[in-house]
Amino acid sequence: MFSSESPERNSASCCINKTINTRKQITEYEGLYFITFTCHNWLPLLYIVNGCDMVYKQFDCLKTCGYCIIGYVIMLNHIHVLIAFHNINKSINTIIGNMKRFMAYEIVNRLKENKRQDIFMKLIQQIKKHYPPIFASGM
Repeated sequence: MFSSESPERNSASCCINKTINTRKQITEYEGLYFITFTCHNWLPLLYIVNGCDMVYKQFDCLKTCGYCIIGYVIMLNHIHVLIAFHNINKSINTIIGNMKRFMAYEIVNRLKENKRQDIFMKLIQQIKKHYPPIFASGM
């Protein structure tokens, strides 16, 4: 549902150590990272589910674990965030992956609560299209 953005698209990236690419394993255990999450097909999911509070909740969890949120922008369909990691015992990929996973679960729950079957079904159709083995059992 979310992906990362390359540093070339943001002039502020010149002072940032790395940009997370979800297809690449990050081997460092500290640094300042510019991370962008984009909603699948740029759907305005954060707007539809009024999702700012869930983003803040995830930021609070990161802060509780000792990570520093330097800055962020929450848009209708994507999030930019600067996060500083220092002396961590998990991979940065795992930390960010968990954050994105919990936000995705919350988006799905809110779509169901708000009876937004149209958007929910659009997402399911895309999953079926891109990951057919998941649905082979008749889901």
